[in-house]
Amino acid sequence: MDENLVKKLDDEIIRIEDKLKTLPVGSEEYIKVSGLLKGLYHERVEHTKAEWDYDEKREKRLYDSGRTDEDLRLREEEAIAQRDRNKNERLFNLIRLAVDVVKIVGGSVMFVLLCMAGFKFEEKGVVSSKFFGKIIDLAFRKLGR
Repeated sequence: MDENLVKKLDDEIIRIEDKLKTLPVGSEEYIKVSGLLKGLYHERVEHTKAEWDYDEKREKRLYDSGRTDEDLRLREEEAIAQRDRNKNERLFNLIRLAVDVVKIVGGSVMFVLLCMAGFKFEEKGVVSSKFFGKIIDLAFRKLGR
């Protein structure tokens, strides 16, 4: 309601209360005026309730809109953090893959080099084992030497 209407309603309630004080209790006019006063009080109470409801809903909307803004900001920050975590995780996965490849390739190369050194030693060495000798014999037979 408009503040002007509220003031008029309050003024009317005061005027009717003053008129009611002058009337004899129990008379027909007293009952009519008291009924009118009761109706005006009821309207004033309903108006106050409506104002409170409006204010409460307005505050809730403001709180919810602020909360929504805060929620959106938090979601954006979480999305950025998740994206950074994903980048780091991909980097660590690539590093882990590179290390695994180096382990496998390096180990294989070292094995081949050691075997080659062992074969060379077995060919000309003073001390020889039957293991490398048999492998060399098999290899040479397959090569046709």
